[in-house]
Amino acid sequence: VDELGDPVLMIMAYDQNYQNPEWIALRSFDGGATFDPMVVASEDAPHEVCDCCPANVNVWVDQVVASFRNNDQNIRDMWIATSHDWGGQYDTVLDVDPGNWNISSCPSSGPDASFDGNTVHTTWMSSGSGSARIYYSRMSSWTYEFESGIAYESGNSQNFPRIAGNEDTLGLVFQNSENGISNCLFIYSTDGGDSWSNPIDVYGDS
Repeated sequence: VDELGDPVLMIMAYDQNYQNPEWIALRSFDGGATFDPMVVASEDAPHEVCDCCPANVNVWVDQVVASFRNNDQNIRDMWIATSHDWGGQYDTVLDVDPGNWNISSCPSSGPDASFDGNTVHTTWMSSGSGSARIYYSRMSSWTYEFESGIAYESGNSQNFPRIAGNEDTLGLVFQNSENGISNCLFIYSTDGGDSWSNPIDVYGDS
């Protein structure tokens, strides 16, 4: 929902045979009473989207940013689609994921993002390195320059990250699994994602 109370929706659409999944964006300018015609946000990503991985959408005035996991012949990278005309079209779709995770089964884990009108901060899980790790990407919504890499790696695996932030201060929570025990960890950055703190166990009990 934007600052005027108007919603943007992201839904998954298929063809008549439930094949060729893609992410569809719908935008309302009257508080959700009506919606403009649907627009394919993931059209420029190769092959099809990962059909069991939830997507994420952020809106800032006339900018709409959609992040999603793609499926290009079992390469399950994260992509970001950007619109600068209130979601009328998504003119730039980028692969921001260096993992190149090749997996035939569905990971059922999508991205999360924080957007301040200039920078898209995105997080996700990938096993492209050999183990499930938390990745982080910082992308300019104007120049499309981005940096991506692993934000946290320890123990057996991590999954289901969520991110929020304000300017250069970011917080990231995720499930961490080590030796059969799963906890919820929190890491933070005060330099816009250049570096991350040591983890804090926010739950305290497995």
